[in-house]
Parts: sequence; C-alpha cells; structure tokens
Amino acid sequence: MKKVLFSLLAVTALFTACNNDDSKPDVNIAITQDMVEVAGVSGEYLVVVDPAAKTIAIELAYEDAAELQALTVNFVNLPSGVTAESLTHNFSNGATAQAVFTKDGVDVTYTVSATTAEANPHFVSATLNEVEVSGGTVKLSGSADLTKVEFVYTVAPEDTKVYIGDDEVASGSEVDFSDKVNGVTFTLKCGEVTKEETIKVTTTGISSVKRVWGHYAKPSTIESDGWYGSNGVPAAGGWQRNVAMDDNNIYIPVTDGTDINGNILVIDRQNGNLVKTISSTVISGGVHLAEDAEVLDNNGSSVLLVCNLVNAKDSHLKVYAFHDINSEPTVVLDYVLTEAHRFGDKFVAEGNWQDGRLVFVDYTPNTTNRVAYTFDITNGVINSTPEVLNLGPVLPTANSFAGLYKYSDTEYMYAGTGGPNLIMSASGNTLTTTFELSTSGVYSNPMLDPQFFTFNEQEYISYVKLENIAQDAALVIQELNYATLKESMESADPMTFKKLGIGDPNEIGITGMKNGNNLGGSDLRVIDGKTYIVVSVPQTGISLFELE
Repeated sequence: MKKVLFSLLAVTALFTACNNDDSKPDVNIAITQDMVEVAGVSGEYLVVVDPAAKTIAIELAYEDAAELQALTVNFVNLPSGVTAESLTHNFSNGATAQAVFTKDGVDVTYTVSATTAEANPHFVSATLNEVEVSGGTVKLSGSADLTKVEFVYTVAPEDTKVYIGDDEVASGSEVDFSDKVNGVTFTLKCGEVTKEETIKVTTTGISSVKRVWGHYAKPSTIESDGWYGSNGVPAAGGWQRNVAMDDNNIYIPVTDGTDINGNILVIDRQNGNLVKTISSTVISGGVHLAEDAEVLDNNGSSVLLVCNLVNAKDSHLKVYAFHDINSEPTVVLDYVLTEAHRFGDKFVAEGNWQDGRLVFVDYTPNTTNRVAYTFDITNGVINSTPEVLNLGPVLPTANSFAGLYKYSDTEYMYAGTGGPNLIMSASGNTLTTTFELSTSGVYSNPMLDPQFFTFNEQEYISYVKLENIAQDAALVIQELNYATLKESMESADPMTFKKLGIGDPNEIGITGMKNGNNLGGSDLRVIDGKTYIVVSVPQTGISLFELE
C-alpha cells in the first residue's frame, strides 16, 4: 500500500554516534521517512521520524486498529553501510519496540511506536429512494412522499452508528425529509468521536396543486357562488366545447340555445368573475358560431382565435381573431369546403401568432380514412391552403369531438370524445397509431384537451377526465418519464397521478348533472413565472389551478 506522508519533521536525519572508546570512529547515519516501510497494512499510514528524540512514530488509519497486534516494520534503502533488522511487534496495548541502526560496529537505537488515527465517521454512500446523494443534496420527484423517504447508506468506519437526535437510524429506514429548507442532520458516532452531516432534498416537478378559485354547478360543500349556473350559462345545456386562457382572461364559447349560440364568456383570470359576454352578432355562418376558442401569444400580448362549425360542401370554415375583448374581431381564415367535411368541433393552435399553425380534424360521420387539415401561420397571416395529414383508418367512424395534439416532431396524441384516444407516430404527412390508451386499463374515454409541459425539470401531461357517466370531471396530471410519449403512457403508474375534482373542491362525483355530449376542456399558461391550468366542464364547474 502506498505510504502517505502528511507531515515531515525532517527530510533528512543526520545522526552522529559517539562513545568514549577512542578506537571507534564517529559514524554518520542519514535516515529519511521513506526508509521506514510498514508491511501488510490495509490502508494508508503515516511515518514521522524525529532525529532529536530518536523516535519513529507510525500512525495507521482508525479502521486498521486490529493490525497493530502484529505490525511488521521494514527498513529499506538505507544508506551505504547501514543495517537494521526488520521487526514485528504487538503495538495494540501501547507498547513500543526498538529499532537498531548499525554502521561500522556503532549502534544507534530508535524507539518505534504505532497508534491509530482518531476515527473519522462519515457516509461512504447514501441514497434517498434509490437516488444518490451528491454534495449533501439529492433531487427527488415532486410526487414523492417526502415524509417517508427510504434512506440507504454505508458508513466508515464500519462500527459507526447513525442518529437523528437520540434515535438510531438503520440503513433502509424511512426518514422524513419534508423540511427542504433545513434538511435532516445526522449525527455519526464512532467511539468517542461524533460528527454531523446534513442532507437536503430538492424536488423536481410538482410538489402541490393549488386551486386558485372555482365555481361549481351543484356543489355539496359550497353554496352557489354567483354567475355560474345562473341564466342557463354555462351550467345548463352542456354545449361549451372548450376553454382558453391568456394573461388576463379566460374564454368559454357557448353553443347551446338560439339566444346564446355563438356568445363568448369572458372571465377574469385572477378572481373568476364574469367580465362580459361577447355577443354572437360579431360572428356569422356555420352550424354553430363560436364553437371553439384558442389563444396564441403575439409579441408580448395575445390573440384570441374563435372558429365556427361547418359540415357541408361550399360552406365557409372561418376563424375570427380578437386582439381586444372590446373590439370587433377580424376574419383571419375563410376556407371554403370543396366537399362535405365536418370541421370546427375542435381545433388546436400551435406555436404563436408569428410562427404557428391551426389543426382541424375531420369529424365527418362514417369516414373510414380520417384526415386533419393544418393551416400555417406566418407573422399573423394564416395560409388558406391547408396541408393534409392522413390519420389512418383506426379512428372512430361515428361523429366525435377530438383534437390532434403535438407532443414532438414524431409523436401526436389524438384525444377527445367518442374514443379511442391514441398515441400516433408521424412520418411525413402520415400518422400511424402506436398505442390505444384505453386498452391499458389505466385510461378511459374520453380524455379531453391534453397539455404537454415541463415543470421544474419534470415532463408532464395533463388532461380532463369525465367521471361517473359524465356527471362529474377531474383534472388529471401525470409524469412523463420515458424517452417517448408511447413509453410514458404505457408505463405510467396511476398511483402517482394527481387528480383534482372540477364539480366540487373536496371530492369527485357529486354533481349528478349529466354533461351533454361528453364535453369539456382545459388550457395551460405560464404567467409571471407561475404555471396555471384552467378546466371547464359544462354542468360541472370551472376551476383555475396553480402548480407549485
């Protein structure tokens, strides 16, 4: 084992041996620490030679104390003419040994002692929930229960005991790491030596979801709270297909009843109060007027896009742009159908107003080969010539309300009512189904308005799930932990899902009012560094959530 010299009292020791016998010459013996070798030692050791005191002090690591019982000391590379016998001695009880250096018949005796260093109790390794601790910290998922974290460790020396306060902690115990500010301080004891080490947990992903406000159609725990459900809007009827959000407002298009068909509810994002209703008189054409609403960022502001619903040849698919809730909209897309397609039940807006696109899925009944039309946006101008995506024959042939949501350049999710909800692989203009979600036993139809996002270094998907035969609903948030969306959805652990009720703040399944056509939607937005998700389900409720 390599010798480690932490301190050198002398680089060279020069000894002169004198006696009263004039026939014996003076003898110079030059000794260095490198001439003292300890054999068979497991760890590192320290040698200090003191020429004035004529001592050789050897220090072993604390862990090697047992080796003091038969420690062998060799003297190597001695100066020319100098000899010394190796010695083996039991130093464990503090006894010393004598080393005799001889040259030209003259002896110089040194006292050899060997001890162990003071113990240095410390963690050699430590993991929290199988994640390695590095630099006293470890990152765990925000979904982890920090009050019950599996703490596995090894220590040195081996007889070190680990404590939290007065309680000994065995490796593999569950420890409460919920105090992320102060962490957990461990006391390591070995013999009379004690040392402290603190381990802190930081979390990736979502630690909690806070409901900022909510309105409920038929709450069991909260009294009716204002505009929601009054005058038949929007709790009655059940024809609000989606919800959109910008920094200031939340928008819900209403398509039930001749008197309110095409109206757009504008709700204050901060408090949930109804700001105004945009009248349908600003929109014209189609089976339904204001059918779906989406928001795109526009160089520091936002633009609200609203489409109508069309289903016949020669009808006009229109998209209206609102740059201000108090101003008239402009028609930014007027596409004339060359044959009978059903567009506008739902559309998806990607990117922003300078570089984005709108995606419409064809919901024509009995269509065996579904397609999606995509309209590119460049600097606020929508290209009226669509690109056609072939979605294949797997999609439902009955009329349904769904969207095509882009996860990456190679994967999409088809989600909505009527099912099935699908993960699709993209190659050019063709999308091929790779996984039908409802077959896994984890997911059920419908899954509305999936949102893909990253929060605190963790990827997620959120979506609206209808409950109890569409009589209630929940916001579901789940982690995406694999390289592809398909793998993440296939391998998801439902025990880690976050699920929040929309019809009541405390429980799911209480409204008892059936949602017409299994509708509902959500939108996600980052505002002033905070992430918000709004969920609206007709005849159930609307809630704004903040991720923490």
